[in-house]
Amino acid sequence: MTTVAVVPPSVQGAWPDSVALDKTSPQEVFPGESVPCQYTIIISPGSEVSSLQITQVTVYYPDWAYTGVLFSGVLDITSFPFTRTFNHTLSIPTDLAPGPHNGTVKVTGSTEGDPYELTPSFDFTFYCASSALDVSVASNVSTAQAPVEIALTADVTGGTAPYTYEWDLDDGTTGTGSSVNHIYTKAGTYAPEVVIRDNYGRTVSNTSTPIVITPPFQVNITASTTAGTLPLNITFNATPRYGVAPYTYLWQFGDGSTSTEESPTHTFTEAATYNVNVNITDSEGRTATSPNLRIVASLSQDLKTSISSSVSYGMGPLDVNFYSVVENATGTISYNWTFGDGTYSEEEDPLHTYSEPGIYTVRLTVRDSSAKEAMSQDIEITVTSEDGLEVVIQQGSSTGSAPLTVPFTSSVSSGTGPYFYHWNFDDGTTSTMKDVNHTFENPGTYTVTLTVTDSSSRVSISNELTVVVGDAQWAPFSTETWIWVGWGVSILAVGLAVFLLIRFKW
Repeated sequence: MTTVAVVPPSVQGAWPDSVALDKTSPQEVFPGESVPCQYTIIISPGSEVSSLQITQVTVYYPDWAYTGVLFSGVLDITSFPFTRTFNHTLSIPTDLAPGPHNGTVKVTGSTEGDPYELTPSFDFTFYCASSALDVSVASNVSTAQAPVEIALTADVTGGTAPYTYEWDLDDGTTGTGSSVNHIYTKAGTYAPEVVIRDNYGRTVSNTSTPIVITPPFQVNITASTTAGTLPLNITFNATPRYGVAPYTYLWQFGDGSTSTEESPTHTFTEAATYNVNVNITDSEGRTATSPNLRIVASLSQDLKTSISSSVSYGMGPLDVNFYSVVENATGTISYNWTFGDGTYSEEEDPLHTYSEPGIYTVRLTVRDSSAKEAMSQDIEITVTSEDGLEVVIQQGSSTGSAPLTVPFTSSVSSGTGPYFYHWNFDDGTTSTMKDVNHTFENPGTYTVTLTVTDSSSRVSISNELTVVVGDAQWAPFSTETWIWVGWGVSILAVGLAVFLLIRFKW
């Protein structure tokens, strides 16, 4: 007795290799597609048969009356079981109806001593989808300000349902389902991708158009001083970032009073510690509230403190040693450092590491055993980016008598605009202009720097410029100075001439 079995054709190329083609798990094809297929036959004859011949192997698709010849000739078989694979390219008609379709593999041959031909046939099933698997991705916004929730939708056509969805949201997170809602918290350009897999293992992927997330609307405030005795007059300034001018302001001074000015001056009349902030609204209706700025108004200056740092700027991560000096304290002193990055310390002289680029305002509040409290003047630490900007500043003059007005100009290369400027004139004042004329009111030597931040939050600090300011009577290299120098040179020349004349005559 001879038995002939046909292993369901395995699929190469367009069909997944891991899925067998049989009646319980039909494979998927598309109209008009050419599919490379393999058909494997296994022949195991009975014990009384020592040889047989195969003369033809065909495949037949009745739904479009197609017959393909896999083998024709004489194939003598003397060793069993016998296995042979036949390759065939199946061309799917363009008008083949969606749904299941059958195919038949027929093997024609004869056994030794048996004049009758054996013609076994074996059926299999495959599935035709309506069209090729495809997906498009849509988002509800293309640009927004962080943090923002984005709705992403995948629209699948073709293939065979059900589908699975695997999202890569391009910020280290993933998602599933035909639609996802995701909150982007950081600025950047994102291209979310979805991978679709249909019921028969076909896959396709696509990405959305780039989604541009800009930094959130922010505002920081500065003060002419943060501590002093009553009555304490302080001028406040607000610096908005990533908003659209013009702005409206609402200041809260912590003593029940408010102001809508851009740079108000406020007088504190009672000894206390006040938290000052400003709420700002831009022209597009977006709002931002500054961090609280702590103001200490005291009755006396008995307790004093000042601070300094090992460095004032450098590339992150930046280690900075801070030092404190306290005068007129009674008993035990408690320390409260704020480093401007949301962290604090209670050490006397702490070491702090800044990890992110930025301009940080550092202050120290001390309290002694008699409950007296004092706050230091602020100092700034500038942490630059590794791939920072190129910032160069120039000055119109470097010396003169007080009051001395000096024009400063800046140039920035590389980075992404808009740029945000922070001048430090070393006299307790700052400016956020690109180019500025600054007046030094008092004599002294001042070191001027400019810190620039671009829209991608990269930070860089400029070269240093020195300005020497004398009092009203001081004028280095004045006209009178050059007159005295001229007289000195003239006297020296006459003396030298007389000396040479006498020596020559001698």
